[in-house]
Parts: sequence; C-alpha cells; structure tokens
Amino acid sequence: MSLVSLAFFFGRAGQAPERQVIDIGLTYSYVRYNPATSGTNSFSMNGGTGSVAVNIKSWLSGVADIGAYARSTSPAFGSRAVSTYLFGPRVSLNRYGRATPFAQILVGVAHSGVIVLP
Repeated sequence: MSLVSLAFFFGRAGQAPERQVIDIGLTYSYVRYNPATSGTNSFSMNGGTGSVAVNIKSWLSGVADIGAYARSTSPAFGSRAVSTYLFGPRVSLNRYGRATPFAQILVGVAHSGVIVLP
C-alpha cells in the first residue's frame, strides 16, 4: 500500500503544468482627441498594438509593446499617424484557472508624423 501511495504522490508531481515562455497579444484601439482649448479641432484615430512578453520567472516577465494609430484626412494632406514604443516589467500573480492577473509598468516614446502617399 505504501508503494502505491508513493507512486501516486510522485506521479502527480511529474504532471506539473508547464510554464509558457512567451505571451503574444494583439489589440485594436480607438483614440478620440478632444482638446479643451479653442481653435483646435477634435479628431479620432484607429490603430492597434502588438505586445510580446518573455517570461523570465513564473512571476516576472519583460514586455515590449509597439503600437500604431492613424487618422485619415483628405488625400492632398496625407494621413496623421502616431507610433508608440513601450518596454518594461510585468509581475504576474498566481494563476486562477484560465486567467492570470498581472500588473505592468511600461515606459517609452511616441512619434507623430504625416504619411504622404504619392
């Protein structure tokens, strides 16, 4: 009986869930710019981000998040565009079923410009 219980105990330990090494995410974003100053028009932008998190430990990951957003205007003036480049750490809590709560701090830069099509 003791051999059977040892086999059960070590058999369960051998079935520990494997940890994912990379998490990939894609998101859609709608940005509405509505300034409080007069003389500046409001506008909307559509875009998205792609993020990659590389798990260093079961609770710690390094994250890179790159985004692009565009506003379409008349063809003569081109389109307004904003791109973002964010990086930082992510701390994950214990898994609760299929969900894993996490907190992250991302810092980086944003670049704004005009895309002129020929």
